Amino acid sequence: MNKFFSSIAIVLSLFASLQQVQANLIEYDLDSPEHRLFLKTNPVIMKVGDQLRLVVNENPTTGFVWIYRCLAKSSEEAVFKVVEETYRRDIVPYEELTGMTMSGVGGTKILTLEATKKGSDNFQMANARPWEFSGFEQYSAENDDYFYQDIRITVQ
Repeated sequence: MNKFFSSIAIVLSLFASLQQVQANLIEYDLDSPEHRLFLKTNPVIMKVGDQLRLVVNENPTTGFVWIYRCLAKSSEEAVFKVVEETYRRDIVPYEELTGMTMSGVGGTKILTLEATKKGSDNFQMANARPWEFSGFEQYSAENDDYFYQDIRITVQ
């Protein structure tokens, strides 16, 4: 009987430790004015292993894409890394009806960042044409918070 209770105690303690290391997924829609305002005025608080998903409209057919960087001087100093970058093209009803694809259709860019160590850093994003982009400092001064994001990330 004691072996039975000991086995149950071990299984419960393993389950509890697995629950403690489970990473969180935090998501912000950068097309939402409320989310942009929140990110402009508040840091994103994460723990090591947590992921931050940023979702935003993008239309690369116009040349405008999201250019991004973290402010850390090197990858050793960075407190997060981009682990996934995807683009989902929008489906237009005309395409579903005809089976033909249209040019000039936008979509959604999804960036997933993962917290790698404790500290703070900024993740900057600019919606720009790469051949016209002159750098984040100048771009932030010339554009509003829809076309430029500076997201403070704190990993605890």
